[in-house]
Amino acid sequence: MDYNSNNQYNQNQQGQYKQPYAYQQNYQYQQPYPQPYQYQQQAEAPLTVGQWVGTLLLMLIPVVNTVMLFVWAFGNGHKDRSNFAKAELIISLILVAISIVLTMLGVSFFRYLYSF
Repeated sequence: MDYNSNNQYNQNQQGQYKQPYAYQQNYQYQQPYPQPYQYQQQAEAPLTVGQWVGTLLLMLIPVVNTVMLFVWAFGNGHKDRSNFAKAELIISLILVAISIVLTMLGVSFFRYLYSF
């Protein structure tokens, strides 16, 4: 194939050059860019400092704290307070389990000591 025939192949009737057939197809060589993550507005505002102080003051009252933890954890309250109450209940259960194990170990130790 000589230069003239190749030149005619790449030139249309108006004299404009065009790419060979293999390159004329519209291939998309790059993946489309993903849309940036749209931050959803928070449904509720975070708890204020005053609300947290009130929450912690309620936790100081002996029987009320346990009742309020269950109300906040499983009720339809504020999401922050609900997560706090669930975490507090989980930590309380872990501490109760540890105290039961340590009490059993202590009782068995003292029984062993006084068995002689």
